[in-house]
Amino acid sequence: MTYGFDLTQQLRLFLYSLGFGFLLGFVYRFIMILRKEISEKKTAVIAGDLIFCITATVADFCFLLINADGQIRLIALFANAAGFALYILTADFTFKKLITYPVRGIIKLIKLIFKPFSVVVLTLKSLSKKVSERIKNKKTENKQKQRKNKPDKKNKNAVKSSKRQVKNKIGIKRRKRSEKV
Repeated sequence: MTYGFDLTQQLRLFLYSLGFGFLLGFVYRFIMILRKEISEKKTAVIAGDLIFCITATVADFCFLLINADGQIRLIALFANAAGFALYILTADFTFKKLITYPVRGIIKLIKLIFKPFSVVVLTLKSLSKKVSERIKNKKTENKQKQRKNKPDKKNKNAVKSSKRQVKNKIGIKRRKRSEKV
């Protein structure tokens, strides 16, 4: 029964982890280029970093599951970090230049394909907003009409006195008419 890895297995794990870290550097740059082309807001940066962290964690777990029998080896984690740093220091600039233009083209193509759908969605959104505003305006108008037609419960005497005033005005007008005749 053996405990741990022998030297050749550790060397193989180290080199594979170094290469895997280098590969994770490519993934990081690709996600950052996508994020930059879509949006440069702070929330997009946070979302891009979060997507990379989750992707890298799951990928690293699967890598260690396959190559290290599911054991988390410190040497493998250091090799991943060293591979990532090696990528950033050597190939990042070149890969960034090579991949930026194809990614921009793909994003423009996707936007072109989905443009008719976005026009329909925006039109429906504006129509629904107009309809909801009209409904809201109708409701407020109806409430205002109800308030005008509805006597004030607190001031019943004021309503009665206003009715008396109207009757008195009518009576005064009738008297003036009858006096003129």
